[in-house]
Amino acid sequence: MKDLAAPRTIPHLAKADLGVHWFLPGARRHFATSTRATSDLIVLLAVPGRTVRQAREEVRFDADAASILEFMVEHGLGERELAGLVSQ
Repeated sequence: MKDLAAPRTIPHLAKADLGVHWFLPGARRHFATSTRATSDLIVLLAVPGRTVRQAREEVRFDADAASILEFMVEHGLGERELAGLVSQ
């Protein structure tokens, strides 16, 4: 039987060290790493009032940013304000 629990990491982004580490609130281990450019894009999308799910819908060209935001949505953070989850 297939395990339906959400994965703990994004495999292709968790093993590499691209410079920026992404953590879920309260977690000790990062679930992904990204380049500074991907991080800057996510921070740019973190305007007051925009949720993680809304930011995910705005990403069209950066697959890593989309994967990071989708991972956050899958772990129950979709309705949280993105600005409260990222540091600028």
